[in-house]
Amino acid sequence: MLVRDDLKGFVKPPRMPARVIMNNSTISIFMSDNFGDIQFSSNLRDLGADPETDAACFKITNKRNKTSRRLCGM
Repeated sequence: MLVRDDLKGFVKPPRMPARVIMNNSTISIFMSDNFGDIQFSSNLRDLGADPETDAACFKITNKRNKTSRRLCGM
């Protein structure tokens, strides 16, 4: 599940289903089967991962452009 911190007006940010695709050099997050719905993409070498206070979640950050997303298990 992708935590949508960018959506305003919610007391708690909604968690939405997302498709995470990873290969040996990149990771990408999509909101649907459509490649135009990409939410995040990064080379694995430029990626940092940090644990969250919620045990089922973690934050990934692209170290080059400082964009980040929070992912949680179902």
